Amino acid sequence: MRNHDNMMKKFASTGEAEAFKTAIEQSITNNDYTAYIAVNTNYNITKYLTKDQFTAMATEKAHQQKILDALKNGDYATWKTLNTDNPILKKIDTEAKFKKLQEMESYKEKMDTLSKELGLQGQMKGGMR
Repeated sequence: MRNHDNMMKKFASTGEAEAFKTAIEQSITNNDYTAYIAVNTNYNITKYLTKDQFTAMATEKAHQQKILDALKNGDYATWKTLNTDNPILKKIDTEAKFKKLQEMESYKEKMDTLSKELGLQGQMKGGMR
């Protein structure tokens, strides 16, 4: 964790954090372990994350994206199918509750956008202070 913190301080001080984050996310989205390693060349990431672990992480991210897409598109049937083993189905068990969840996600996205516009991304997680 200390390496990660030092790395983020370096990027924050040089203004490269967003590009680094984007490159990491893109490599995971594309399930491209080679690109992931290339982005992390200074941090010996292979010591901490094997190709199999990376593939599992990328697969899970793709699954989560499908769930989010179904939520955004209002596709309750697909969302429910994708969440078969998820305990969330005990709480979001009707289409009406799904619509409320969809509304909540919309508000979350609006908050994220406003936070970014104000330069407060990551600073509002604990509420206003």
